[in-house]
Amino acid sequence: LKGMSLASITERLDALYRSVKLEQLSYEDIRDSLKNDLSRLRVTPSILPVTGGKFSSPFGYRKHPITQKYSFHRGQDIKVRSGTPVYATANGKVIAARWDGNLGLYVKLDHGNGFHTLYGHLRRIGVDEGQRVKRGDPLGESGNSGSFTTSPHLHYEVRIYNQPQNPKNFF
Repeated sequence: LKGMSLASITERLDALYRSVKLEQLSYEDIRDSLKNDLSRLRVTPSILPVTGGKFSSPFGYRKHPITQKYSFHRGQDIKVRSGTPVYATANGKVIAARWDGNLGLYVKLDHGNGFHTLYGHLRRIGVDEGQRVKRGDPLGESGNSGSFTTSPHLHYEVRIYNQPQNPKNFF
């Protein structure tokens, strides 16, 4: 600073101020981007809905165990003991918790961003329609309910904008 004029000092301070402002805006953009990514991650199914299970009937075309006809299976079956806790795989809202003839007792979650998950053949439902849940919250217990089941298991579906997705891609 010694030997600098007031005008050149002011000019350097202005340049430093603009540089600091630019850095601040960059950090704010990064922070906002990370917040958006975190929000998206919270609503993306990314954990197994049960523990200790074994994958059985896979996603995709398969010979149906009851009808013996080839048909598209929209989910992944996970063989577990009846009464095994079933967990939400992402934050969301319960949009269905009821009986269906084929699925038996089931829970369907809306996670936002077009994501939905479905948990079928339950023995017991532990949530209510309209309830908000977080990843890892219990939804009910696995079972053998409904007409399209041969043994206790969880039928688990992931959909994006109502298009069935292979659940294994989210574990």
